[in-house]
Amino acid sequence: MGKFIAQPFFSFEGGEGSGKTTCVAKLKELFSDEENINFPALFTREPGGTRIGKDIRAILLNSNNTDLHSKAELFLYLADRAQHVESMIRPALNEGKLVFSDRFADSTIVYQGVGRGLDMEVCRQLNDEATSGLWPCLTFYFDVDPTEGLRRANKRNTTDGISIEEGRFEAEALDFHTRLRDGYRQWFNKHTVRSFNINTNNKTPEQVFVIVVKAIVMAIVLMQKFEHTVDREMVSDGVARFINSCFHLTDTHEQAIEELKMLMSASSDEDLKELSYLLWVRYFYHPV
Repeated sequence: MGKFIAQPFFSFEGGEGSGKTTCVAKLKELFSDEENINFPALFTREPGGTRIGKDIRAILLNSNNTDLHSKAELFLYLADRAQHVESMIRPALNEGKLVFSDRFADSTIVYQGVGRGLDMEVCRQLNDEATSGLWPCLTFYFDVDPTEGLRRANKRNTTDGISIEEGRFEAEALDFHTRLRDGYRQWFNKHTVRSFNINTNNKTPEQVFVIVVKAIVMAIVLMQKFEHTVDREMVSDGVARFINSCFHLTDTHEQAIEELKMLMSASSDEDLKELSYLLWVRYFYHPV
C-alpha cells in the first residue's frame, strides 16, 4: 500500500438536495470492495461525524428548534467540527488514510455567514481556530437550482421519515436557499485553488459520480507527480484541465473506476508513484 505526498482530504459541499450525499455513499460503496481497492479510507459527515457530534446534529437539524439563535447555531457547528477534526479526521490523515467528508468548513461560512447574515470573514477565522488550519486539498461544490434541490430534499426526508428530525434547513424559505447558492458561488469564485464545481441540475447521479471519481484520480496523480512542489492551486488546476480535456471518453464509467482501483491497489510508495506517472502521461501527453 503506497502513501500520499500531500494529505488526501476531500470534502463535498452544496445546497440541500444537490446530490453530494448520494455521491459520497456511492464512493463509500466503491471503497468497500476490498478485493479491488487496497487502501483505507474514512467516510464521514458534518454535523454528526463523531459520537458527540451526533448529539449536536440532533439539535442543529431538528425542525422544532426554530428558536435557535444564529450565533448559537454557528458555535454549535464549530464545536462539532473541532471534535470531528481532532478525534477523527486528523488521526485518519496521520494514519495515511483518504478522508471524504460530506460537508466541512465551507458549509458554515456559507450557511451561517451568508444564509444567517453573519460575517463571512469572521466565520472563516473561527473555522481556522476550530480546525487548527486544516482545510481539504480538494472541495467538490455541487451546484443545483434551489427549487429543484428543495424538491429532492423534501422528497427524501418524507420517504425516510426524517422531515422533523432533520428538516430544519429544508423548512427555510426559498429566498434563504437562493442566498446560499449565491454565497457558495461567491465563496468558491474566491477560492478556486481547491474547489471543483459540478452543475448537477441536468446530470444523473451516475454521471456526477463519474466526474468525481475522475477528479479524485487526477488529484492523487498530481499529488504524486509534484511531490516536491505540491500546492493546492496546481492540484485544482490540474483537475479542471483533466475534466475539460479528457471527459469525452465513451467508456468514462469503467475507465474512472478502473483507474481509481489501480491507484488504490498500489502495494508500495514506488508503485503508487509509477502508476501516477503513467496516468499523468496518458492524460496530459496522450489524451484519448
